[in-house]
Amino acid sequence: MSAFLDLVTIILAGGAGLETALVSAASCGDGWVFSRIRDCLARAQSTRRDLWIELREWGRACGIESLVEMANSVEIAGEHGARIRASLVAKSRSLRSRNIARIEHEAGRRTEQMGVPIVVMFIGFVIFVSYPALMGTVGQL
Repeated sequence: MSAFLDLVTIILAGGAGLETALVSAASCGDGWVFSRIRDCLARAQSTRRDLWIELREWGRACGIESLVEMANSVEIAGEHGARIRASLVAKSRSLRSRNIARIEHEAGRRTEQMGVPIVVMFIGFVIFVSYPALMGTVGQL
């Protein structure tokens, strides 16, 4: 979603209209998300519905809260002529920050989990190295 919002913002900065920016940004990507966005936008255009309504419904169906928020912002801009570019830039940055925080948290959790096997391996190594010396000492007594 962050990449899609960045593309929409760039196209809006180039002077395109809101609906043109959404359709053009969706056609730029090649992943499954961009494909689904293109499908939603094509369905909205073929049924003559507003693009943001279709995006909002897909976001709710898939549980993508950022898509629902973006559709709400686009709806305000589309219906009331509000300036949307700054809002989309802020949402894009927020999404990126949230994703980075989630990834860092996951990496920290996995790093902590790796500590236990390393400690167990170290204890096993110490036992493996010290066992012959201990048995040699006990055997001499």
